[in-house]
Amino acid sequence: MHPTTEAASRPRVGERVIAAINRDPRTAPHGPRNDAVLAAVLLVGAVGLALLTHEAQRPDVVGWTLLV
Repeated sequence: MHPTTEAASRPRVGERVIAAINRDPRTAPHGPRNDAVLAAVLLVGAVGLALLTHEAQRPDVVGWTLLV
């Protein structure tokens, strides 16, 4: 079976991984959105974890400000 021109022109998996590692994060198409989603998920996780802890170990006003 001969490779098609489409399959021959597609980069291999290793080349795609190296390209993803070497790309400039400032020019990545979804970089800022991914960063915002990651920050929101981490914020929700941190607040949820703080609310699930024992009342004596919960953050006070300054702690909540620093957490958020």
